[in-house]
Amino acid sequence: MRITTSEEYGLRLALQLATCYPQALTLGELAEREGIPQPLVAKVLAKLRRAGVVRAQRGRRGGYELTLEPAHVMLDRVLGALGEPLF
Repeated sequence: MRITTSEEYGLRLALQLATCYPQALTLGELAEREGIPQPLVAKVLAKLRRAGVVRAQRGRRGGYELTLEPAHVMLDRVLGALGEPLF
């Protein structure tokens, strides 16, 4: 099985959000922690948001956070949001 770059980045970003749950992380914080350019982080997070994996919070304490507790976020849901179904 091959994982695309977008899928890899999505998994890495979801893992970062899981480690900080329930605290939200900003786009800049995620980009810095993973060494991924901000425009690419924004593109991947937009796909994850449309799939309901993450949600965005606006405002001073805003950022991105998982919609579910980390134990309930399934790998196939993250990968499915970013690419084709696994099976």
